[in-house]
Amino acid sequence: MQSGEVKRLTGHEGWVNSVAVTSDGRYVVTGGWDMTVRVWELSSGQEVRQMMRHEGWVNSVAVTSDGRYVGSGSSDKTVRVWYIGDLK
Repeated sequence: MQSGEVKRLTGHEGWVNSVAVTSDGRYVVTGGWDMTVRVWELSSGQEVRQMMRHEGWVNSVAVTSDGRYVGSGSSDKTVRVWYIGDLK
């Protein structure tokens, strides 16, 4: 199997700084310069959640092993934890 792009997730209004994938591989979480954290369903490429509470660029995102929480770090000097619930 050759490597190559399989999906393109579009929607951020600036650079994407961080990407994380849930442990089951179903969702991708992104954070970017538009101060948002977004959750995408990998199979469809559709955005399923958007969190817009940071007051600065989102520099990092991480997902808990159960896929229910997302942590994000920002240039606004905060770390925030988001409950995204059961996305199944």
